[in-house]
Amino acid sequence: MKVTTISAKILQFKFTFHKKVKKELLEKINEAKVLDTNRHEDNTLISYCDWEERKDLDRPWFQLIKIPMSIHFSYAAKELGFHGHVIRDIWFQQYNKLDCHNWHIHSNNYTGVYYVENDSTCKTELYDSFTKKKFFINSKEGDLVFFPSFIVHRSPPKKTNKKKTIISWNV
Repeated sequence: MKVTTISAKILQFKFTFHKKVKKELLEKINEAKVLDTNRHEDNTLISYCDWEERKDLDRPWFQLIKIPMSIHFSYAAKELGFHGHVIRDIWFQQYNKLDCHNWHIHSNNYTGVYYVENDSTCKTELYDSFTKKKFFINSKEGDLVFFPSFIVHRSPPKKTNKKKTIISWNV
């Protein structure tokens, strides 16, 4: 078997509207809270999410950030060599102490995370299948991170009591 290794970009930048929208965004997310009652086979435990509504682009929390997010998505698309972007799925997840999202991948071309509220102890971990090494994205609250959907990643078990709220997408 012949193996060819390619490199891929991971983009990380500040969501410039974060401080302006954070409070109202969290209020709207809290109004839309959906208890994650799924029992995941891989021991994933996420306290709240709206994964089942991921195709609904009319949700109030998304309407609040739709235009400013679109600006950043366009910047990312241009940097990655695309002429535009189409949001296929977008959803929120809220993690409490001991919650985690085990190793997984996404669909479509790129995926990403907006860290709405987070502490520095709960970082996204990625696995490089070529080097067989794991590494963390050194993200902070207010960051947007884009990476190829085929990259295996996870949110390790949360060790602190501070809630983690993220918005994730597939484009």
